[in-house]
Amino acid sequence: MNSFISKAVTFVITLLLLAGSVLPVQAAETAKSDTAALAKPVLSEIAVFSGKFELALGNAGKYAKGTKFEIWVDGEKTSSTTIEKLADKGYVFNICGGKSYFAPKTKHSVKVKAVTAKAESAFSAAFTATTKKKTVYYAAAGRTYYKLKNGKLTKAGTLSEAGYFTAVLSDANGKNCEGRNTKTNTAKYILITEGSFKNCYISVSEVRRKTEEQLNKAAPVKPVLSEAFISADKLGVKIGNLSKYREGTVFNVYVNDAKLKTVKLAAIKRDGYISVYTDAVNNLKSSTSYLISVEPVSRQLTSRTDKLFMTGDTTYFRLKNGTALYTLSGGKFTAAGSAEYDSFGEGERVTAKGKAIAGRNAKSYKGEYVKLTSGDYKGKYVKASAVGRITKEDTAKYNSRQAKIDKVVAYAKANVGGAYVSCGTRYRATDCSGLTMLAYQQIGVSLPHSAYGQMCLGRQVSASAMQPGDIIISNGYNHAMMYVGSGMVVHAMNSRDGIRMQAASTAMYYNPVNAIVRII
Repeated sequence: MNSFISKAVTFVITLLLLAGSVLPVQAAETAKSDTAALAKPVLSEIAVFSGKFELALGNAGKYAKGTKFEIWVDGEKTSSTTIEKLADKGYVFNICGGKSYFAPKTKHSVKVKAVTAKAESAFSAAFTATTKKKTVYYAAAGRTYYKLKNGKLTKAGTLSEAGYFTAVLSDANGKNCEGRNTKTNTAKYILITEGSFKNCYISVSEVRRKTEEQLNKAAPVKPVLSEAFISADKLGVKIGNLSKYREGTVFNVYVNDAKLKTVKLAAIKRDGYISVYTDAVNNLKSSTSYLISVEPVSRQLTSRTDKLFMTGDTTYFRLKNGTALYTLSGGKFTAAGSAEYDSFGEGERVTAKGKAIAGRNAKSYKGEYVKLTSGDYKGKYVKASAVGRITKEDTAKYNSRQAKIDKVVAYAKANVGGAYVSCGTRYRATDCSGLTMLAYQQIGVSLPHSAYGQMCLGRQVSASAMQPGDIIISNGYNHAMMYVGSGMVVHAMNSRDGIRMQAASTAMYYNPVNAIVRII
């Protein structure tokens, strides 16, 4: 009996040992089966910033409600989330670090696995990347920005327009969080590191990171630069695609890579071009190459175009009728009358003491006067504010006209002292419209022998704009006089007085004036 019991006990123990060796294998196989049933997460890159990875879950439809996802950074489990929370964020993992926030230009590896109460998946393929050098954030108009004062962040204003800002993460005390422990340095703000809002803070809840592609789309287009105006002392730079810029855009202007000024969009639209008189220090020199750079700035984003321009060898100026003239003696300017008619010619800007300013320090040498170096008023000076620049082509065109007008006026003056002859058409023997007709014949312009007919051919101008060569029609369209400058007219008056020169204000038949006409 004892022998039988002993054998029975031995048999039971053997069965128990066999059962113990089989059950763990079955449990492991069951677990293995459950693990295989839970899909391995598939990650793909959305964006990499200086302090953040954005990774999309590509197979979100594989997971049931309640599934959790463990996030491992650099080999350590750092956080977790659920499929429901991921759904609220478009199935995107926003990973700002492990135990410490990501720092710029550092390499990190991220992997994720799915977990349920009964199983867990295999790890996703590791996503490994190096963070960017910097991150740009977007903030809408009206967002509050702060400044750090006495260790506290104090409200400093609100954004008047939306903007893009290069920034780093900051805690509530204004300290940079990037690369620091996430528990002791919680990111609450961004600290702006570049631009006009540098060293200001905005709440992280009111900004969004932007990718390089998004920034490129939002940035202002590069300006298309061309010559609008070239002279010896000034460059007029035109922006060919000005309509591409939104209101509020400003343009930084650089000369030889040194910033010269900032110009508003409205000012460029008004003038038609950007005026460049100096480099960063000196007045421009003639026949000299300058690198002009124009950088539009819109919502804190910029682009830039560089182009080489060369100044001309001469500057051409226009003097209007009545422009005050001066002479220079002993470093002092003295009034010398005024221009009797519109005149065009070469000139150079000089200081209030008559010294040329070209290539000299712009603060010490200001172009307050212009010395006229050609034309009817050569050697005289005018105030720089009283004249305007014109192109060489327009000057040549005007001077060609002026030569003709000079010939017309000279002929009219040469008739002074001649006889009035009704219907006459000979030198120093003609009537009023015959005199103006003969004068214009000298330059090949044919006019009718009629005051009214001459008025119909000409372009009417005002008395204030009257220039030499203009014909004054008066006395009920029956009398013609020629204005010859300096307030004087020449006209064939009558058989008693003949052909005379008189002040326009007192000339016989001057009042009433019916029209003033310009023939060429």
